[in-house]
Amino acid sequence: MNYIVWAIPVFFLFMVIEIIAAKIEGKKVYRLNDSINDLSCGVLEQVILAFVKTFLFGIYVLIFEFFVAKNWHIFNIEPSLLSWTILFILVDFLYYWAHRFSHTTAIGWAGHAVHHQSEEFNLSVALRQGTLQPFFTFIFYLPLAAFGFLPAMFLIAKSANTLYQFWIHTRLINTMGPLEWFMNTPSHHRVHHGKNEQYIDKNYAGIFIIWDRLFGSFEKEDIHPAYGVLTPLKSWNPVWANLSYFLHLGKLSIRSPFFIDKVKVWFMPPGWGPRKMPEENAPDPSTLYDKYDPKIPLNISIYATLQFAMTTIGTLYLLSQMKNMHYEKYAIATLIIVSLINIGGIFDKKTWAVYTEVLRLYSIAIFTTVHYYNSPMFFPIVFTVFIVATLFSLWIQYKWPTKRSDNAFSKEKT
Repeated sequence: MNYIVWAIPVFFLFMVIEIIAAKIEGKKVYRLNDSINDLSCGVLEQVILAFVKTFLFGIYVLIFEFFVAKNWHIFNIEPSLLSWTILFILVDFLYYWAHRFSHTTAIGWAGHAVHHQSEEFNLSVALRQGTLQPFFTFIFYLPLAAFGFLPAMFLIAKSANTLYQFWIHTRLINTMGPLEWFMNTPSHHRVHHGKNEQYIDKNYAGIFIIWDRLFGSFEKEDIHPAYGVLTPLKSWNPVWANLSYFLHLGKLSIRSPFFIDKVKVWFMPPGWGPRKMPEENAPDPSTLYDKYDPKIPLNISIYATLQFAMTTIGTLYLLSQMKNMHYEKYAIATLIIVSLINIGGIFDKKTWAVYTEVLRLYSIAIFTTVHYYNSPMFFPIVFTVFIVATLFSLWIQYKWPTKRSDNAFSKEKT
């Protein structure tokens, strides 16, 4: 069972509560474009993970069963209060090192940077996860299979570790007294997301901040953090968010004049440069608190938000029904990914977005036609879908500002 997926309605409920609480306190902690992009990255991660989780979790299961067959398990572990307690602590300890790896190696950062690209800090950021990160971090947990922890126990403990970290992504909770000394709290995690010089690569903890205190990576919240990454993404495209740093490393590797540096590029700390190549420009301190925030008309924002809501519903349907699907799961997943890219393009004010939106809408209509071909409700369903696709297509083309009226983008603010 994917516990994270089943917790999604609860996540949305708490985001609504946070928005209301922020409104009461007179704080603005959400931006529509930023939050939609956070959630889009989360949707993309869950869709891809649905296809690869069997492979990743299967490696754990194979190692566990291999050690059972060989009678090599270090411990013969049965579920008990003691074994569960030890497992929760070990999972958090290994998370600390996997997380530290994700910040201190370029290839780890390429997978993890997605989570830090948001220039806001709120509960939606907790759902902004790197799609490719699990391929680099799952290795850290494999020793637990050799120790003898049952696969189901590990899955529950790892999910609990992830679920705990949701609530610490908020600016509405200041400090929490004595808990600050040994638990990871919103204050500690705000530091982790800060791009201020004193906050970079600090507070890697998942649940227990004690690991950072023990291994020298702890930093107390002092000044107000500036959120995001030192080289801003400046895009609301979730696919580009996941691939941009990998492509940057690939270009560095290809251009490097020394073979050893072509390899080192991937495993040195982020920002390291190969020999005899120009150094990367240092970020301008005066732009530390600047935010990427292109303005689009309110009605276009509402349209993009509506399309994202429909895409999210489609994602929940896919995740809940995948085991009963055949070829259609690949088509639905592809349409979801295309939808996320296009929604990002709309918020980015990309001219191509209006044209690809028309193609996307009719692609959904064509898929519906094929999917319901043998249904007794074929004609009413297909007729409705094509009518809706046509209306949406005409509306977005009519409302989208043309080159002669580009100033329409600045007349209305999201």
